[in-house]
Amino acid sequence: MLRVIGVYQVLLSPLLGQQCLFSPTCSNRSAALIREHGWSTGMPIARAQLRRCCGNFRVSLNADDKIELRCSDGTVFTEEELSPAFLQRYGLFVRSVRMDRS
Repeated sequence: MLRVIGVYQVLLSPLLGQQCLFSPTCSNRSAALIREHGWSTGMPIARAQLRRCCGNFRVSLNADDKIELRCSDGTVFTEEELSPAFLQRYGLFVRSVRMDRS
C-alpha cells in the first residue's frame, strides 16, 4: 500500500493539482499512519481520513477568529491543519460572511 501511495504522489497528484483539504496531505497522513500503526490498524484510520477529505464538511470561524473545518463524523480540524489551497479557496469567503453578519 505504501508503494501505491508513492505512485499516486508521484504520478497522479501532480496532474490533479492541490486538491487535499489538509496539510500534510491525506496521502502523506495515510502513509504515516500505515508506517506507524501497521496495515491492520493504520489502514482503517487512513480510510476515515480520506472520507473526511472527500465527504461533507462545514467551514466556520472559531472564537479566536481562526478557520476550522468540521467533518460530518464530528472531527474538527484547526486552521493550522488545513492546506494553503483550502485556506485560499474558503478563507476569504468565511471571513467575509462573518463580517457581513457583524
